[in-house]
Amino acid sequence: MRFLRRARRPATPEERLTAVRGLGARSASIPALLRALDDPSPDIVREALRRLSEVGGPAEADVLRERLLMVDLAVLRDWAAALRRLGDASASIAVCVAGLRAERTGTRLAGAIALGELGDTAALTPLLGALRDTVAGVRRSALLSIAGLGGPPEIGRPCAAMLFDVDDGVRAVAVDALTSVSAQLDADLRPALDDPSPRVRRRVGDHAATLRAETVSRLLADPNADVRATTAWSLTHHSRPDLAAVLVAHLSDTVWEVRRALCRALAATGDADAVAALIPRLADDHPTVRAAALNVLADMPGDALGTAIARSLPGSPARLRRALVYALVRCPAHVSVPILATSAVDTDPGVRLAVAHVAGAVADRRSGDMLDLLATDLDPVVRHASAAARARLTRTLRGLR
Repeated sequence: MRFLRRARRPATPEERLTAVRGLGARSASIPALLRALDDPSPDIVREALRRLSEVGGPAEADVLRERLLMVDLAVLRDWAAALRRLGDASASIAVCVAGLRAERTGTRLAGAIALGELGDTAALTPLLGALRDTVAGVRRSALLSIAGLGGPPEIGRPCAAMLFDVDDGVRAVAVDALTSVSAQLDADLRPALDDPSPRVRRRVGDHAATLRAETVSRLLADPNADVRATTAWSLTHHSRPDLAAVLVAHLSDTVWEVRRALCRALAATGDADAVAALIPRLADDHPTVRAAALNVLADMPGDALGTAIARSLPGSPARLRRALVYALVRCPAHVSVPILATSAVDTDPGVRLAVAHVAGAVADRRSGDMLDLLATDLDPVVRHASAAARARLTRTLRGLR
């Protein structure tokens, strides 16, 4: 009886990737690595390129360079980076420059992308020439490469001219390029602040940390909420104490996402007085903003937070007074207890209820006096909360003995 041989199951991408990773760092692995460059999986090609750049030489650079402008765009940057690591940047730049003059759009696009990854400022001149390409994608890629390479301030002028391109994607990337090369960034970016496309203005907001206070203020007053939020979020990663007053001025933004981002941006300034301006946000209409403000305020030293709360309590609306009392739980007892004692006779039952809740959580014998007072409160809810808090405080103090 004849047995049919079962067809061998093709290797999965995960298995093929494991096989490439298992190749040793030796010249004997080069043939297998070169074959892996034709794999349909980008991850496998990237791994093969990485290993080739470690064990390859001029012969392998010749192979990679010959195919540079024909590879899938998903791995093009990795391909060019491998050539750079192999020391082939100069020869590869010549191939890319020739590609920028090709009739085929894909070749010109690949040339513009690869020039940025090759990491040589000798590519700046041909990239500036590619800014006149008839295809917007090529112009965008050229600007992205310029942004990555940087360069002398004089190339800021042709990049600034791209802020008037017909394609808003090109104009957005021109903002990135200018932040890399411009010597007068705020002045060069002025046209982008009035760009009709929010996409372009958002891109300016991404770079708010590098801009002057006047420019940031304009971005935070932009009619588009996404532009305002993007600007505020970009400032959360940089310390700009000089922007504290600008951020405080916009804390009442009509959109809660913007207000939340502004809370975080104020924290990044490190300005204690500016952070104290977040206290009204503890009564914000949106719970996420209230939480963000409380988290920022809680990072203040306890004494400073208590001082800010005590200063804000008189004359504040009842809703804010309640929020301020609850925030006292973040302060040490020697700070919170005197303020709680004052609020225990507040005219608003909600404030007195908050005092009962917080006093029960503060492990201090003086809290008992407040709770005894609240035990005779006219409001039954306050009386009930006071009794529960008194029992909790008693157990806590007993455990501390």
